[in-house]
Amino acid sequence: MIIETEKNHYILMAKKCFYFLHPKLYSQISNDKQESGYYQKKLKMLQDNKHFDSNKFELEGMFSKEGLARAISNTYCIDFEVTERCNLNCYYCAYGKFYNNIDKRNDQDININQAIAFFDYIIKYINSPQSTLVNNPIHIGYYGGEPLLNFKAVKELTEYAKGIELKNDNFFKFFMTTNGVLLDKYMDYLVENDFMLTISLDGNREHNSFRTFHNEKESFDLVFRNIKKLMSDYPEYFKSRVLFNGVLHGKNNMEDVTNFFRKEFSVMPRLSIVSETGFNNEYMNIYDSEFNKRDAQVPIEGKCYHLLKNYGNIIKENYYELFFNPDYNTFLPTGTCYPFSRRCYMTANGKILPCEKVGHEYVFGKVDENGVHLDLEDVAERLNVNFTNIKTQCKECINAFSCTECMFCMPFKDNLYTCDKVNSDQIDITDFGKAIERIENDEKFLNYITQEYGEL
Repeated sequence: MIIETEKNHYILMAKKCFYFLHPKLYSQISNDKQESGYYQKKLKMLQDNKHFDSNKFELEGMFSKEGLARAISNTYCIDFEVTERCNLNCYYCAYGKFYNNIDKRNDQDININQAIAFFDYIIKYINSPQSTLVNNPIHIGYYGGEPLLNFKAVKELTEYAKGIELKNDNFFKFFMTTNGVLLDKYMDYLVENDFMLTISLDGNREHNSFRTFHNEKESFDLVFRNIKKLMSDYPEYFKSRVLFNGVLHGKNNMEDVTNFFRKEFSVMPRLSIVSETGFNNEYMNIYDSEFNKRDAQVPIEGKCYHLLKNYGNIIKENYYELFFNPDYNTFLPTGTCYPFSRRCYMTANGKILPCEKVGHEYVFGKVDENGVHLDLEDVAERLNVNFTNIKTQCKECINAFSCTECMFCMPFKDNLYTCDKVNSDQIDITDFGKAIERIENDEKFLNYITQEYGEL
């Protein structure tokens, strides 16, 4: 596929790369003008290496015990669900009545001794010779429920980590996702320890009305006041360390929400739609009437980032991708992260999961009073069964090399994952063209999107 940009540049989308084409080479390809010599040889080279054959997908990558061990050794996040408790009762909550892919919530807090055992287990890998991390931040993340309801565990784990020596000049950074209800009470400690803080807020009072307390009272006024206090008391911290997550649903829209955040906080939020993964079929009428934002546009920044990452081959999210990913001709199906390469996640009830965003039915291991139980050979075997099944679908999909679909968020039937978004049609040329043009027209934009979308 060849895309022409508004600056009359020609770009060949081929396999897992894109190339800027010289006008003479484009003429050779388009048969407008037959060139001889160098460009004729270059065209033959591209043809011989099947760069015009979009159907030759070589999705033969496999998982191994050794590969998973290397991934843990080079992970950059150790995440904890420190409590199942939450002081809000958000209508669309992924742990609420609409979802069937999570464990029953019992208001359980994480066992601090087991959390430390999991932490030590991962750090042993990170400090091993398999790790290529040098002068790299190892992020410790806290989730819930609402993590500040178990501030005791947050503080204990943070202080414990600060006492651990990491090799190769690596160092710890801390982050948390919070609903902001208790922010006024604990902000001093979060600032003191330089937490990267993500606050969940859907916009103004009307936009945010799905986010209520258990007594159905709206949470906006309290949360908004706490955010403004943080902004006032710690302005430099707020500018550099505070992010916002928002959910699009029937009571808001992307334009109004982004305008609200720009006006009140001078930031752009990260927006998503209510997840369909694990949504109970008997409630789909509610999803369609109150939550459906399937047609919400992905910001051009996100499109540019995925374009560069999946086709440009110039963005690597971590050292594992740089050094140990399958080579150019061997590619893992789907857009699923290589397990443990980005994060290692422990739930409040001791499960080890791929990350905090997936359902609880796919468990890699567990942590209990007897220690950490994680059989990497078994994990690899189970992953390979699922990927072998799904790659037959991927080979028919035009998005195979630019896929952003996580396998763990796909429908799970008969103990196998099945993709319901296979696309055998042509890639949307308009989207790619706009993304490339946006990069062409702003030399600072490339740096912005790699920082904004390439971080946690």
